[in-house]
Amino acid sequence: MIKKIMIFCFLFLFFKYASALDDIYGIRFMGLDSNEIKLNQFAGKQIIVFAFDASNPEIKLMKSLDSIYRKSNGGIVIIGIPVNDIDINPAYSNTSLLSLIRDSLNISYPIAQVSHGKRGINQHPLMRWITTTSRKNHFNIDLDNSSEIFAVSSDGVLYGVLQNGMPSDKKIINYILNNEARE
Repeated sequence: MIKKIMIFCFLFLFFKYASALDDIYGIRFMGLDSNEIKLNQFAGKQIIVFAFDASNPEIKLMKSLDSIYRKSNGGIVIIGIPVNDIDINPAYSNTSLLSLIRDSLNISYPIAQVSHGKRGINQHPLMRWITTTSRKNHFNIDLDNSSEIFAVSSDGVLYGVLQNGMPSDKKIINYILNNEARE
């Protein structure tokens, strides 16, 4: 009897852990400002993830996203993920990128520390969640270009992608935000 209970407890904990890996709200990582970003803080809110080239950030798009972030008064979360292997130019260091984003551009949304992989084992955990098919039934996509935008619904479901070269102005982003998919 005790053996069955122990097996049951093990299976319960295993499945609970396995499902946490599929849940965006179980992800946590360090921000560019050395503060930990815990996505469970954003449960019930729409999340826009902006992956950008750490060696050449697209300033106009970053400012446009910041405008949306500020106008939403916390209703929409925007998270920037700088990736350093999209281009061959040397990437900014965390310190110099923070200086550019906070001091020069006055960007207010959270930015992750520079990621050292657009795919594979070194990929940022949030980007790994986005680019991998999971039991949450979102699609499988590779991060190949800079300035890709991913929309996550308030239910924690990836439902939209704007890849580089697609229009990404405020009207289109607001349309995506106002037409979020539900699980």
